[in-house]
Amino acid sequence: MKKYRYVCLMTVCVVFFNLGLYANSSSPQDPYFLDKLKQETPSEAQVGAVAIANLNLNRQGNVIVVYPKEKVFAMVNIACDANDIDPYTLHQIVVGYEGGEAQKCILNEFKYRLGSSITSFFLEAPETPGVYNIQFQLEQARSPLEAMQCWGEEAAVQMIIGKIIVLEQ
Repeated sequence: MKKYRYVCLMTVCVVFFNLGLYANSSSPQDPYFLDKLKQETPSEAQVGAVAIANLNLNRQGNVIVVYPKEKVFAMVNIACDANDIDPYTLHQIVVGYEGGEAQKCILNEFKYRLGSSITSFFLEAPETPGVYNIQFQLEQARSPLEAMQCWGEEAAVQMIIGKIIVLEQ
């Protein structure tokens, strides 16, 4: 009986010790850290007539952990209210990392082709380890290339609905 109590006491101590490690940890691989980031990261954003929602990275939600330069498959819902959009202007949505460079132009349409859609694309994880916000930027330019060159301008409309955590390799 004494041996049984000792084993139970040791088991309880180990469990509480492990819970304490998780509670005080801020490692990107820690499930509590990831859950907190997922709760803090919005899953949708709307600016004017354009709404972006349900970003899904590698089929794991809108917050994921990857290694440097890893390819990330992404899907996102885009909804445009065409009534509030200028019919003679080409509209683009550019995606990239906040504070970094543009990665892709995922929408390039005139008013008559806009509506609700699911768009898929690939991102490349940054080279430097850290936590990066995935940002969508609404542009009105003559081409996708010109829209990507406008990346990061202060006047641009920006929406953040995801995060990528890059680990050291």
